[in-house]
Amino acid sequence: PGQAIAIPAPGYPLIEPLAALARATTVTYRWHYLHPHGWWADTNAIAGLARRRAFGVFALVNPENPTGIYTDAQTRQAVLDAVANAGAALIADEVFNPFALDGQPTTLAGEDQVVVFTLGGLSKSLCAPQMKLAWIRLSGPPPATKPIRELLDQIADTLLPVSSPVALALPDLLDLSDAVIPHTRHRLATNLATARRVLDQAPYRVRRCEGGWSVIVDAPRYVDGDDLPIRLMREAHLAVHPGWFYDLPDDAALVLSLLPHPDQFATSCHNLRAAIDAWAP
Repeated sequence: PGQAIAIPAPGYPLIEPLAALARATTVTYRWHYLHPHGWWADTNAIAGLARRRAFGVFALVNPENPTGIYTDAQTRQAVLDAVANAGAALIADEVFNPFALDGQPTTLAGEDQVVVFTLGGLSKSLCAPQMKLAWIRLSGPPPATKPIRELLDQIADTLLPVSSPVALALPDLLDLSDAVIPHTRHRLATNLATARRVLDQAPYRVRRCEGGWSVIVDAPRYVDGDDLPIRLMREAHLAVHPGWFYDLPDDAALVLSLLPHPDQFATSCHNLRAAIDAWAP
């Protein structure tokens, strides 16, 4: 309580309310986009946060949601140095890690320079949001991790016991995920290719997407950014997320899920373009 958590921007808007529930605050570090090369982190700003000891926990999502950024070697080292210099800990949320698209997966699991909590779970590996079983891989210097491991055991036993049916089924579920992940990755890649075929021509743009379940599309600014997703829902019956929901600075950026059935996704991409084109001045 009272400490700050460093969170990515753009990023999924879940960490802030979780921090508030823990009576913590948040500070942001930014990712910037350069088309078609992709995203890069402001490592100087990250180092500045560490010099000011502006955070007690650094949160990294790998790959990021919805930008799909896998943490590259330069950013990884900058983050590890910052966490070490701030005397902090690192949370690496890697639930989307197996779902590579344009990029190659990287991982913070097993890092021993600082204390790292690497997160995973069945809801993504099985595409089963209601299958609630998650895990933390704890790594770092042994003198620091031993008492943390004991406290994590207490927390898990006290607050979030795993239900017996899921626990007993876990070996079979993990085997099943080995088949589900390639199937899901194939669907994601198919839909990403469709998005590029339909929407990656001026005045539209599909951003580079290294991994994950979403893709960012830049649409022409025919409609105010706040109104665009509402009009798409009301007039074209399409559900998309506005970029501002994820702290994207571009008011015409849309976030599309890559999970729908490929035929449905292709139809929706064509309908999306047709609807926005119809609003051209």
